[in-house]
Amino acid sequence: MTSAAIQIARSMNYRNAGTIEFLLDENGHFYFLEMNTRIQVEHPVTEMITKMDLVSLQLLVAAGNPLPVDQKDIQISGHAIEVRLCAEDVENNFKPSSGKLALWKIPQNENSRIETYVKEGITVSPNYDSLLAKLIVWDENRTSALGKMQKVLSETAISGVHTNLSLLSGLIDSDAIRGSHIYTRFVDENMNLINHRIQEKKEQVSKHNLVIAYLIFHFQQKKDSGNSVWNQIGFWRIMPFVEVFVVDEKYESSIKLNSGDMLFRINGGEYQVSVIRLNGNLLELEINQQHETFYCLEDEKQTQIAYHGFSFELRSNLLMNEVLLNRKNSMPEMIFQNLICADLFGKVLEINICEGDVVQSGQILLTLESMKTEIHVLCPVGAKVKKVHVKEGNAVVETQLLVELDEN
Repeated sequence: MTSAAIQIARSMNYRNAGTIEFLLDENGHFYFLEMNTRIQVEHPVTEMITKMDLVSLQLLVAAGNPLPVDQKDIQISGHAIEVRLCAEDVENNFKPSSGKLALWKIPQNENSRIETYVKEGITVSPNYDSLLAKLIVWDENRTSALGKMQKVLSETAISGVHTNLSLLSGLIDSDAIRGSHIYTRFVDENMNLINHRIQEKKEQVSKHNLVIAYLIFHFQQKKDSGNSVWNQIGFWRIMPFVEVFVVDEKYESSIKLNSGDMLFRINGGEYQVSVIRLNGNLLELEINQQHETFYCLEDEKQTQIAYHGFSFELRSNLLMNEVLLNRKNSMPEMIFQNLICADLFGKVLEINICEGDVVQSGQILLTLESMKTEIHVLCPVGAKVKKVHVKEGNAVVETQLLVELDEN
């Protein structure tokens, strides 16, 4: 392929950065697909295995300078892998996701590279491509590179928008990827299996460790205040008892001090725990002599903890029952079938109905554009259009009312 690409470029006297793409069939034959006359999104892979700075070389050529290297000077070493981290809801047919990034933590390891415009606290706009970051790793061989990428993904923590993080982790960990048994429609044809394995992997994450992190994060930072929740539940007394829910599954926990460390008992399991560091939303613990890292976000309803590449919601009824009840009682009644609202940020691209029209279930009412993706808004029931609340070209935000239907 390299020889063919060089021959194509020479045949047209091409003098700039460019990428030639081929299709490979099951018999090992390859066919010319296209040429992109620019730096490609995967260029960090080439840079990491050749130790060349393609962007600098492109600028040199654009300025009329000769290349400082010949083809024979370029040597390939090791194996590099790149993944694209995107703001997409994988479980909802890869629908683009936008919003404020409450948490953005990607580890910087040796021989790894991150290319991104993102930082914690920014708002991901619906007006551009969904790409958030490119993560690239290098190692001496493919197996080691896959292991390194899996480590980077498992230590990444993101909250505020949906991303394809768990999908990437599931793909890297799959037998098909590790054995190079992949093809252009692999994801389309194996999506259900991939999601099933992702859920299996999420279920294998230690919920007991999450409970420990929840209790320490929730109370440790308040222990020095005179009238704190920590003091109210008697955390420093012998064997206090707390019920914690991890995604609605109950875990009964008790804690006592043991020579400066803490001894947790959770649903029959016993854990010796010491706090290594609690800095903002970063929590590092030693649990039964194993180093564990958590990222925690707390609001009035629950605590969200990122751990091993997944995000979990935790709460304790001891602390949250009253808040949850008040929120539930104050929530307005919503008529789901009659009010059609936007479920993401975007722009109204096309409106297909008018006030007074009779519409059927499944009919396209209007089309939104978000992150270069067209999203069809479908009618949930057979009804009559009472009012259209937007116009073509309007920008809309999440939960904004789009169309009102007449239930009669």
